[in-house]
Amino acid sequence: MSTPKKPSGESGGISERAVWTPLLGMGIELGAVVAVFTFGGYWADQHFQTEPWCLLGGFFFALIGMTYLIIKRAIQQFFNDSE
Repeated sequence: MSTPKKPSGESGGISERAVWTPLLGMGIELGAVVAVFTFGGYWADQHFQTEPWCLLGGFFFALIGMTYLIIKRAIQQFFNDSE
């Protein structure tokens, strides 16, 4: 006897798309924000001749800020799902 197969794209009632879409969105948002702030830092370095400090500052500012937001969203998601 064989066990019935689940329809493709579903895992326990939740589609794979519903699981991956928010994560993909956060990854794209992280990349875009880091790119914008890094480019802004690069531009400021060229304008004020302070290489590489503004570029590094923009990169780390964006990375730390986005890490904070991702952790905040993950905590909110965890407590919303646990209710």
